[in-house]
Amino acid sequence: SLDSVLLDGERLPSQTSYSFTELVGEHHLDVFFGEVYFECQLVEDTLGFIFGEENPLCGTSEIYLIVPEYCYQMNAFYVDGVDHTVDVQDLDGNLAYILNDIEGNHVLQADFQQISYAVTVNNRAGSGSWIAPSEVLCDSTYTISVIPGACNTIYAVAIDEERFDVQAGVLPPHSFLSHDTLHFSIESVSQNHQIELFFGPGILESEIVATTHGIVTQLFDTLY
Repeated sequence: SLDSVLLDGERLPSQTSYSFTELVGEHHLDVFFGEVYFECQLVEDTLGFIFGEENPLCGTSEIYLIVPEYCYQMNAFYVDGVDHTVDVQDLDGNLAYILNDIEGNHVLQADFQQISYAVTVNNRAGSGSWIAPSEVLCDSTYTISVIPGACNTIYAVAIDEERFDVQAGVLPPHSFLSHDTLHFSIESVSQNHQIELFFGPGILESEIVATTHGIVTQLFDTLY
């Protein structure tokens, strides 16, 4: 771009064109040109950032890194309002967009969303059910209620292959029993989880009642 114009060593006012009239004798005209820089506006929010050159040189290419905050991921990426999400690539473990052959101003924008993880629950033995969501947001708490079926009790629970023998009194972390129902939580979730439930027949204690006439009645001695 035009940087400056000097006439006989004197700098002329900056403008796009010059006209000289009534010149007498020999004159010296110097014209200087400079490099053109453009502006790249990086639009971001509190959920992530865009890092890169905000005043790139004309004709160059620039790499812009897209960095989500913890527990967030990039949902979409726009250049001048046009979706370029498919052009975002992995560069040494970082999300990156390459803006090639820059010949004008641009606006780069990234949208982010919170990561969610899947929690898979399987019944491996016996009869029972559970109340719990199938997915949970990153860094939040997942809570499940395990309910044995009729004539069943909770034998064990496995969380990501770590087994807890509930029947023997070994409960998962952040758990409590309410009647026959087991409630437990996984805190600060940061990955997918798999939960396996094991139910089996329960045994009631026998209770013997003697009457005043010496008759003994067995009230309970059954599996349930």
